[in-house]
Amino acid sequence: MAQPWSVRLRLTNSSVGSATGNLSLDRGRLRRLFALFTVPPLACACMVGAQATPLDVWLQAARVNATSSTSMELFGDVMNESVDVFDVRESELSSSRPTTGDYRGWHLFVHKPLTPQWSVDASFWGRQASIRSDQARFNSGHIAAQYQWLQQVGWVPYSALRLSYWGSRSSGLQRSMPIAINGTRLESLNVVAPRDRQLQVDLIASWREASVGIHVFSGLGRSHVRIGVIGGTMTIDDCLYRFSIAGGRTNGQLARPCGDLVEAEFNLPASTFGGLGPDLLSGYDANFYQAGTSVDWQRGDWSLKCGYLIRWFRRSQLDDSLSRANLPSVNSVRLIAAELSHKLTPQISAVLRAEITSSQLMLDVPSIYNGLTAPRLGKRYGFVSVGLGYVFQ
Repeated sequence: MAQPWSVRLRLTNSSVGSATGNLSLDRGRLRRLFALFTVPPLACACMVGAQATPLDVWLQAARVNATSSTSMELFGDVMNESVDVFDVRESELSSSRPTTGDYRGWHLFVHKPLTPQWSVDASFWGRQASIRSDQARFNSGHIAAQYQWLQQVGWVPYSALRLSYWGSRSSGLQRSMPIAINGTRLESLNVVAPRDRQLQVDLIASWREASVGIHVFSGLGRSHVRIGVIGGTMTIDDCLYRFSIAGGRTNGQLARPCGDLVEAEFNLPASTFGGLGPDLLSGYDANFYQAGTSVDWQRGDWSLKCGYLIRWFRRSQLDDSLSRANLPSVNSVRLIAAELSHKLTPQISAVLRAEITSSQLMLDVPSIYNGLTAPRLGKRYGFVSVGLGYVFQ
């Protein structure tokens, strides 16, 4: 027999006065509640489009036409039905339309050579994504220093070491569209202060001959992810409840009197829902490893770049808990990118860039991945960027 669980209630009726009792829920009911809590955070999570973490796919030890001048790039980024003519965005479940959302944003990238060997670069990204009437905003950025410790001699490549610090954060994600899940109606959702920060080191090698450059890189990093409170309102048995998930526990209270029920609350450990550990819903630390390559060609004022990146993640505590609960996890992400640029003047270039990634969230916003959203992440996504590059004389 399934072991019962208790929820504290207080009932009021004009003929019987006040009473306090217990409501028993079997494990099947609790698993249905777990389905409720796995989907809502994702409903906000899937509102965020992915970019390459700060353009790692284009890492190189020797920049083409390297100068001692500072360079800057300003891009606008977009993904919607008009742009997605090849159905790059992947649909979820049985939906015939993409459920990963539309995206628009911008980013600024600055590169500054300090000496022939040392250089620094930084970027800032503003993002806004939407699914129907709901929107999500994230800000992120990076700063990096690179040291070229070897010049190309024959088949010995240019070689460089790069250290970067990057992260993203949002004040909160909201979903206002009601959704029915296993007979329970979610009325609203709020994810408070998702944020992450990463420290990363990469080793880069470049071969350059005339108008062609070949670049390979590999790196590793440490990620620190924290998520505030996940909360909102939901309807269970025609009664409206406020709920919150924090510190590995799920708390709920009756939002307003419902029939004879005037007070109800529950406080359940996260382990109730699929065996997840107590700290996995609020944040975690992780290691990641990456490798990639790119090729660039130049002909006159035109240049073309193509690149590939793969990143592996190791979140031992989180992913082990997901495995014990027989839930899937996302352990690697792949990215393919292409860029076409044309020099308009000696200082100004026009750039068109496109990227496709195997997961719409993982490369750029690690904080979107947690014990609740992991089983439903991993959807293909893409975007297009248009911008200008400028070299200061």
